[in-house]
Amino acid sequence: MCGILGVVGAPHEAFAQALDRLAHRGPDGAGIWTGEDAQLGHRRLSILDLSTAANQPMVWGRYILVFNGEIYNFLELRQRLVALGHTFSTDSDTEVLLHAYRQWGVGCLSRFNGMWAFALWDTETRQLFFARDRFGVKPFYYFSEEGRMAFGSEQKALLRLQRQPAISPHFARLSQFRLSYESTAETLLAGIHRLPAGHYGTWQAGKIQLTRYWNTLENLEAVPADYDAQCAGWRARFLDACRLRNRSDVPVATALSGGLDSSSIFCAQHYLRQQDPAPERQPQALHAFAAIFPGTEQDETAYAQAVLAHTGRPGTLLEMQFSDDFDRLMEGYYYMEDLWPSSPVPMITLYREMRKKGFLVSLDGHGGDELLAGYHTGYYALAHTLPHAGQTLEILDAYPENHDLGVWQRLAKALHFVYMHRRWIGRAHLLRFLHSLELPAWVTDRLGLPGRSTTPEYMLDALQAMNYQLFHQSVLPTLLRNYDRFSMAASVESRAPFLDYRLVTYSFSLGWQSMVHGGYTKSVMRDALKGILTPAVATRKSKIGFNAPNTRLLRNQWRAPLERMLHTAVPDAALQSTPIRELATRYTEALADSRQDAQLAACWQQMLPLVWQEAFFKRAAAR
Repeated sequence: MCGILGVVGAPHEAFAQALDRLAHRGPDGAGIWTGEDAQLGHRRLSILDLSTAANQPMVWGRYILVFNGEIYNFLELRQRLVALGHTFSTDSDTEVLLHAYRQWGVGCLSRFNGMWAFALWDTETRQLFFARDRFGVKPFYYFSEEGRMAFGSEQKALLRLQRQPAISPHFARLSQFRLSYESTAETLLAGIHRLPAGHYGTWQAGKIQLTRYWNTLENLEAVPADYDAQCAGWRARFLDACRLRNRSDVPVATALSGGLDSSSIFCAQHYLRQQDPAPERQPQALHAFAAIFPGTEQDETAYAQAVLAHTGRPGTLLEMQFSDDFDRLMEGYYYMEDLWPSSPVPMITLYREMRKKGFLVSLDGHGGDELLAGYHTGYYALAHTLPHAGQTLEILDAYPENHDLGVWQRLAKALHFVYMHRRWIGRAHLLRFLHSLELPAWVTDRLGLPGRSTTPEYMLDALQAMNYQLFHQSVLPTLLRNYDRFSMAASVESRAPFLDYRLVTYSFSLGWQSMVHGGYTKSVMRDALKGILTPAVATRKSKIGFNAPNTRLLRNQWRAPLERMLHTAVPDAALQSTPIRELATRYTEALADSRQDAQLAACWQQMLPLVWQEAFFKRAAAR
């Protein structure tokens, strides 16, 4: 886990200073390689092969590589490459990546199981090859000016290399759709682009070309029809995802909330260690860190303690104190770089406590909700039907005498879904669901439905289509960005077993019934982990988010500095926010009435662009 930076086309005089802005991502070492028309830089967080031999930029013949992330199956790939005649001088996954690219070219990406953002410079062809992992766990930003391309792990480093840093003219639109732009190439900064997940690119002679190499929907697989067999398949993939993500030469911990996802990961790690007391390249230390909120509705102490008691493993319960001053909030937003309404301070604090105790890797539960229908929106509409299927008969004027009642039941379910979600469901999602019901042709013809599309996205039923959108296009990309910044601000590597591509494709190959089986969300996971997962958590239905108490902080610790900001700051024209005087008035009015928490929260949402400008843009754009 590291920070990468590069410039191709011509070296940059401020390159070293820009690389220093990524020091938090890699406190264990720094390196710069400079050629005639390229510079590559790296900040290292040492996780695999702690020796200096594994430092980057890594040079091998004509290739120069900078790499951020982990290739979890590097041992298996290395064994395969050795059989093909390759020799290695380090025990790192970085060297395996180099050899894999030399052996298989672009095809190496399909062989990797991990998270990555890397760039490889070919000194002979003077071509840059760069790629990002399937689901965008690791960031990759870039811009192009006058025939020169610069790229890096964070935008703050690129702003140091841009001629004229500026806020995007589309900022106002993007700020209104904070859960949408992270999965696109757009950023809040003018000229800076994001390499989308599952893409690779090349730069040569001033030209950039991007190619998509991964589409989850094109990699779905045949799954057993039997639910118990589905659970067995899910269990095997999940346990192996955890096993691979435990490979490390430094201690591994888990950020344990007491919720279903993080508890499953911690219990799975405990189970794996019981099965194999001496796993290869997996440290024996296993420790949980839980942020607790005593006396609040967010407190999950009892569940976290139940997991620790069930496994017999040690844990640190870190009580969140919300007495942090405003400077820590502003520091947190500098690391964040983007808009997010909840304070980043609690999450950064948790990861810093891990590092303080010597744990540099954390296995976290990101992706579980989006992959397995963990959010309540929508699932119940698929779990129930109308009381009387006959209510749908009026839709058809005529029907075959010997029609199958099951057809009507399925059609009733479809209509119920439309009714429950008439305010948000799109036509494409509706068609996907209706086609997934496999209604006979005489019904679809009578309803006037268009034929089933042959495009991959129509392979999903409506619930899975919703999960796909949450997983690939909105919520999860945003959360992955946030937790990359939270963990990296503390120089800790965050790993997510739920994002193992084998588990993802298997889960999306299941039907909606496997997600809400037996009256529970995430049922395939709950049933797959019976005997492994803490019983108190396995049957838990409540869900609590990890957020700071914004309204309390807005009335107390943040009040004075925010009022000063509202009276002294000058918003950039691109922000196009509510007039600052009007915003200051609204804030004052909301503070005057203790019952105006909703108005206070709305004020905070409107203040976020200004906070972002003061905390991040002004500081990062400074020379």
